[in-house]
Parts: sequence; structure tokens; C-alpha cells
Amino acid sequence: MSVYGFIKNIYWNIRLYPNLKIGLGVDFENKGNIVAKSAFIGSIRNRTVQWTYTGKRSAFLNHGQVYLGKNTRIHKGLGIQVNGVFSMGNNSYINPNCIIICQEKIEIGNECAISWNFTAMDTDLHHITGSPLTAPIIIEDNVWIGANVTVLKGVRIGKGAVIAAQAVVTKNVPPHSLVAGNPAKLIREQVEWKM
Repeated sequence: MSVYGFIKNIYWNIRLYPNLKIGLGVDFENKGNIVAKSAFIGSIRNRTVQWTYTGKRSAFLNHGQVYLGKNTRIHKGLGIQVNGVFSMGNNSYINPNCIIICQEKIEIGNECAISWNFTAMDTDLHHITGSPLTAPIIIEDNVWIGANVTVLKGVRIGKGAVIAAQAVVTKNVPPHSLVAGNPAKLIREQVEWKM
């Protein structure tokens, strides 16, 4: 894409979606529908994020439906491809260097804190005989996800859960529980945390 094309693309998307702010350096393509309340994509708003951002190119490609709540932030280094329905609730954020592949449905609730190098894929990308190709990922409200976590298709993470750094989540996580490991296993119940 030429510099003119890039600037025109950014200009039109900000004009069409006044509640969506897109940072410079984000390849932004929208061939679907976006509803935003006041969201930031690919922006750097605090020093911690500036210091830890690794400088990866950012891309947000939407061919489906995207719903972004109030004060939603997805920081730089993002690689997001939406062909299904992707949503984030109010006051939720994803720190830099995330990969999200949404073929069917990925839902992130309100007040979720998601750390660096987060990966979520609701698809295997290649068909495995006897297994569905896609299954929704649901992350309920007030979930804290640590650095380098991967969440795979068909997973529901319950309200108030904590996912430890480097976990690979392949099964449902009960509300207010702490899971860790690869594959992630229950470590503790009755967990409470505050953003």
C-alpha cells in the first residue's frame, strides 16, 4: 500500500468510526462492520508500554463483526484477523504483541487485563478429522491473563479468573480460579484480584 493509500485508509476509518482511534503504523483494513464506544488500536498511552514494546509491525484486518467497548485498548504489535465476531467489553485492554485469529467468535468481557504476547485462536486453521475446525472462545468479566499466554478454541474462562504467565489454556477455567502450566491446570480456587 502506498503512503497516500495508507493515510487515506487511516483518514477514512477515523472519519467513519469517530470513537475508534488508530495509531500510526497499523495496517488497518475493514471490509466488515466495526462498532466502537471509545477504543484505541495500536496506540501507546503509557511509559511501561513504550519501554516494553518490541517494535513489531501492527495489523488489524476485519472481514467480520467487531464490537469494542468504552475505554478498550489494544496496544502496538498487534496481529488481529477477524472473519467471525470479535468483541471486547468496557475498560479491557491487551498489551503489546498479541495475535488473535477469530474465525467464529472471540469474546472478551469487561475489565479484563491481558498482558504481553497474548495469543487467542478459535480455529485449528487446518482441519483435523473428527474435530470441529472452530469453536468460540469466551473470556468473562474481570479476567487477568499473564504474559505469553495462549488460549485455544472452545475455551471459556470464568469471571474473575487468573491465568498465570506462559500458560496454554486448552480447557474451560472455573470462575475465581488460578490456572498455570502447559496445558493449564487448576492451582487455586476462590481467587480475588483487582485491576
